[in-house]
Amino acid sequence: MIRKVVKPAKRIHAASADIEEFRARHKRAQERRKNKNKQPNADAIIKQISESDKPLDTAFDLLVPKEGKADTLAGELVRAINHLLYRALNDGDVFYEGYGIETCGDCVAFICDKLPDLEGDFEDIAMRTLDGNNYVKVIRVIANEIIDRICEDSELISTANTEDMYDSDGQSFMEEREWIPEYEFSGQTSYEVDQHVEAGNISYKDIQNEIANNWDIGNGDVYVDRSGNVSITGLDSETFDQLERYFDSYMNSYADELDAEFGPVGEDED
Repeated sequence: MIRKVVKPAKRIHAASADIEEFRARHKRAQERRKNKNKQPNADAIIKQISESDKPLDTAFDLLVPKEGKADTLAGELVRAINHLLYRALNDGDVFYEGYGIETCGDCVAFICDKLPDLEGDFEDIAMRTLDGNNYVKVIRVIANEIIDRICEDSELISTANTEDMYDSDGQSFMEEREWIPEYEFSGQTSYEVDQHVEAGNISYKDIQNEIANNWDIGNGDVYVDRSGNVSITGLDSETFDQLERYFDSYMNSYADELDAEFGPVGEDED
């Protein structure tokens, strides 16, 4: 006689649930072990950095990945200050003006957010408008300070990093603190242009508008007085440098345009 065996559905369902719970616990345990293995040995890293002849380079090698943000807060701080040095040495970028705001401003904003007491050091650089070797020297001092902090506080190494330094808004950071310097240009209209003013062909207000429309002065203001003195305020360093180099030749070109439109003026008639 063949006996039919009926399997208890509820027990099977309960057993399945137990298996799924076991698998979930096992998976969580694997993740914990995996993450634990990923955690840096802070004491060992600090020892290597502090004993190195080039502590910043050593910290970079140990804490910064080849691509993307670092796993630890210490690593992202090292990545940020190293980027400032790289841009200064290779491209001459400074964080507080010109193209340097775009390439370096985010790094400074990140560092100041994580180590607020260093903000005064960066402010001092911006207010003194340091550049060249002087700029690099002071950035190296800040880099050494960051390395000292890492060696003194192992939490910076053990703390996981969740932010990319490039996600900071360096432009807004600089503007809010008024760190971006402004320059003022002073020049003089040319004799030939002044002759067209005397002839009534144009006014000094026209010259003022001509300069404003033909130079990228951003939020700057242009003023030309009745003696032909030109004052342009609120300039960035790049536009100021361009005006210093080419304003006189620009005035000569403008005079040629006026001659072509109105005819030469100020010449003795035969």
